[in-house]
Amino acid sequence: MIRQFKLATIGVGLLLSIGLTGCGNAATEAFLEQALATPTLAIKNNGQSLEVYENSREQIDGVIFLLRSVTVYDEKKDVEHEVVISWAYPDETAEYWNELKERDEIPTLISNTPIYLAAPIFPKFGEDPVDSELIATATLDGLTKSKTYPITLLPEIADYSEVPLIPLNTVNPPEGGPTDTYGGTIVRVQGYLTRHMLDWDSAYLHDGTTGINLYKLSYTPELLSLIAVGDYIEAMGTFARYGGMRQLSYITRIILVNPGPTSTEPTPTIVTEADWPNLVAGDDGKLVTVTGLTFDAVATGDIILGGHFTFYMKLGALSIKVYLNYHNDVNGTTIRRQAIADVLTAAVDGATVTFTGVLGWYNGPQLLPIPPSDVTLVPAA
Repeated sequence: MIRQFKLATIGVGLLLSIGLTGCGNAATEAFLEQALATPTLAIKNNGQSLEVYENSREQIDGVIFLLRSVTVYDEKKDVEHEVVISWAYPDETAEYWNELKERDEIPTLISNTPIYLAAPIFPKFGEDPVDSELIATATLDGLTKSKTYPITLLPEIADYSEVPLIPLNTVNPPEGGPTDTYGGTIVRVQGYLTRHMLDWDSAYLHDGTTGINLYKLSYTPELLSLIAVGDYIEAMGTFARYGGMRQLSYITRIILVNPGPTSTEPTPTIVTEADWPNLVAGDDGKLVTVTGLTFDAVATGDIILGGHFTFYMKLGALSIKVYLNYHNDVNGTTIRRQAIADVLTAAVDGATVTFTGVLGWYNGPQLLPIPPSDVTLVPAA
């Protein structure tokens, strides 16, 4: 039995120029064959095309990028046809596949070409390799044709089960686990990716109840093509504290995992003036919504966005911190931070700001707008 990936989004795909003509099913089948012969229909994480070899299988140890469509061009008729590509895998090996993820491009390889990201769940360290398949089905004008890629999923290269998997609300790391070269405890965490800095210096996970900061994902840039906001992931790094904040530092492993049956997608918690003084360091990383914020120009002082900068906003009688991290922008620019600053400073004369995003902590609570969409100006009534 074959399990179909249930995704319907159709991308632009690649353009193939085909000097075919004719009518009816024969011409359509020729277009389908040409689409399935596209060398970049499936690309491995090392940038090489996934191949079909007679009597052998490709060995896979990373993700696979899959085209969502291919545009074929009939030169003689001057007509383009978009061939939709769907993907499936055998039911017998369903447990070794994550749900297919939509992406807008193949990071660092091909831009502006919508793809699916196929992330296998590899056999554990010491287990046998698993034979599976990816089946591409091309569809045009009601006709279909398929192509099968026989593959072998290789086991993980290390026994990660020895690294403790801890809840996000853990206050102190477990004793007896593996350590890094500086004696820090290495742990694993799982949760939904809610935000990340533009350069991936930091990101935030949330499990529906608690959040945590992942620090220095930028040390392993090859991992970042795997993940996007909304994904449920597992990350491995060193448990650390900074200014009271709990975090995993220097991330060395990131994988997509399927959420467990008790996993809950995070929703923002409403934080009011009365709630703010009762926040604790363990609230760091949570998604929150704060309404009615107004700009505190006196406490903020001169605004200089060349580096990190802290704004102060009034929440009722309180003056609270809103921290802009320079990692929100591409090096040398202030575009995103300036957009956020423009909204914050406009909250005067009856106008207010609504914040929905990450609650941070550095010796006390602070709001951490990351994309400009985290702050919204509410005009005066």
